[in-house]
Amino acid sequence: MKSLKDLLDNQNIKYSKKSFSSGYKNSKKKSDIFDFFELINNWIDVVGERLIKHTIPLKLTNKSLVVLTDHPVYSQQLSFMEMQLIKKIEAQFPNIQGEIKRIYFKADNNHFKKAIENKVKKEKVKVQAEKKWHPQSPEYKKAAREADELLKDIGDKEIKESLKSLYLQLK
Repeated sequence: MKSLKDLLDNQNIKYSKKSFSSGYKNSKKKSDIFDFFELINNWIDVVGERLIKHTIPLKLTNKSLVVLTDHPVYSQQLSFMEMQLIKKIEAQFPNIQGEIKRIYFKADNNHFKKAIENKVKKEKVKVQAEKKWHPQSPEYKKAAREADELLKDIGDKEIKESLKSLYLQLK
């Protein structure tokens, strides 16, 4: 297996650790690079508790931020707050100062519907995982008897207990 340096040397490309360490070959410092995922993760600090449920930053291109909303009314209302939002973003992320000149709002309910569906699915799984029986509860005892009846022909005690445990977990 060849190293990256060897591959670059074979192609007559100059290699310097400094150019790769910052992620850019130009003179930008690592601290000057804006991480868009940080904006997404801290979006609540920009728009607040109520609007976080209805908006999400989508992309930043050509000094324009595109924000996805779940309804055209939010897009319209937020467009009136465009300069305030830019100032809040710049206050939250000083290294992006002057990089956002415009904010475009795009309404698309599908993204938010999928997010809500995924949240509901996760909550159902969580509730099912939390549904644990106490060993003395009637439900547990009934399921244990069913497992014993199903597994009565298995001779190896260790295998039988493992299968019984699995049966009770899946019940």
